[in-house]
Amino acid sequence: MEELSDSLGFIIEKGASVVTVTPEIMEFVDETSKKYNNSFRIISDSDMKIMNAYKVRFKVENGTNTKYKIWGIKLDEFNGDNGPNLPVPATYIINQDGTIKYVFFNENYKKRVSVKTILMNL
Repeated sequence: MEELSDSLGFIIEKGASVVTVTPEIMEFVDETSKKYNNSFRIISDSDMKIMNAYKVRFKVENGTNTKYKIWGIKLDEFNGDNGPNLPVPATYIINQDGTIKYVFFNENYKKRVSVKTILMNL
């Protein structure tokens, strides 16, 4: 999110916008937005319809969720009724007519598409 925030101007110059989707309830969406000082839209997918439609939702295993709680990441609290579910970080470039032009999806959350690649595909 930090890289997107830093590069948002380049994306906007190309006539595009950035929207992120999270299972967090609105209370925590606002906190996340302030934390990263971002100026793009964050959508609360509180019913997980978007994550399910794009097939990016995964349930965090109990052992991992326990570790998250120790580290202060309380998915059950942040996500409300969504429980310990997170989206696989994915990037979709969608034309104004709704056609998906580009997809980056990797189950390894550490691998993200570069802003350079996003710009090349706009």
